[in-house]
Amino acid sequence: MGGLGVSNGNVLFFNTVNPALVAKHNIGIFQAGVNYENRSLSNGTLEQPVDGGGLTYLGLGLPMKPGKWSIALGLNPVTTVNYNLSIPAEQIGGTEFSAENNIKGTGGMTEAYVTNAFRIKDNFYIGLKMSYLFGSIIEQNIQTIVDDNGFPVGNQTEYYDRQSFSDFSAQLGVAYNYKLKDQLFLNFGAAYQFDADINTRRFLSVGLLDNQNSGVPIGDTLINDRQNFVSLPGRSSFGISIEKSFNWTFGVDVHLRDMTSYRGFDGVTENFDNAYSVIVGGEFTPDYTSSESRLKTWIYRFGVSYDKTPYLIGSQQINDVGINFGVSVPVRQISMLNVALKAGQRGTLDNGAIRENYFRVALGVTINDTSWFIKRKFD
Repeated sequence: MGGLGVSNGNVLFFNTVNPALVAKHNIGIFQAGVNYENRSLSNGTLEQPVDGGGLTYLGLGLPMKPGKWSIALGLNPVTTVNYNLSIPAEQIGGTEFSAENNIKGTGGMTEAYVTNAFRIKDNFYIGLKMSYLFGSIIEQNIQTIVDDNGFPVGNQTEYYDRQSFSDFSAQLGVAYNYKLKDQLFLNFGAAYQFDADINTRRFLSVGLLDNQNSGVPIGDTLINDRQNFVSLPGRSSFGISIEKSFNWTFGVDVHLRDMTSYRGFDGVTENFDNAYSVIVGGEFTPDYTSSESRLKTWIYRFGVSYDKTPYLIGSQQINDVGINFGVSVPVRQISMLNVALKAGQRGTLDNGAIRENYFRVALGVTINDTSWFIKRKFD
């Protein structure tokens, strides 16, 4: 459903958006997923493809006291960096030489988390997720000097910047399901990701790549694993949805983050603005009890997302618009195979910026087991 989940939860699936709704997991759940993404970057003149993929989520839900208290353990990517841009050669003034640049970024930040969630009274839920954040982001800019025939001259120069992260964060969530009538509910949810000063180590160097010695850098280390912090602002999330149990759900989520208070390593400010995202989506199951047609038991999903990212090109803020479709296919009673597709566009060609068209395929599996934590009795 395009990431919808602040107010709506399902006993058969993991909810990683609002920790309060983990309390709905009254059966054992194991869920894992991977994705593949193909992107096409363009500046209006040149176009370059970039692709990649990896883990989307990995989680285990355990009902400690079914219907009252559940916990979840998991691993999720928080940020992912994957780009490789080749900048065409530009003439160096007053010479016959030109400079080519290859700019690459890899890595990201991952969270390992534990969530405790409780059903307090009737249909009111509260949950707290504690996460350990870790990972590294590497950015490189390799410059090559070429002559007027396009042949390299001398050694390449490299700018190398690695930031490694390691710290804790927390998210608090609440949710309430208001019963309109039999099996029809109006759901409300809210969550807050707390501000975090992430412990960061940075290594920064500039030098020459000795092309005759396996590309070993020769140069200066400007920052040698110095420790400081990166300050991440908090994020507020709100959602409302209406659902008919095991039949259909439709909802809206809004996420807000004041990125003007973001501070990079050494307290460096970035050209960021306030960011927000809006997600509208739903799901539909024609008849989950049908024995005549398996297609009627499938769960069909759709969603549309609009992100106002924090990034500014000049005074223009970058937008991201996407559309999602997905399906969950029941296997072995209540377990599922999950497939989702997303297509979208990010960025603009204005002011010399880059526009990105992307297509993503996600595959996952959900294994549910109603026998977990049930005491066996023998005569």
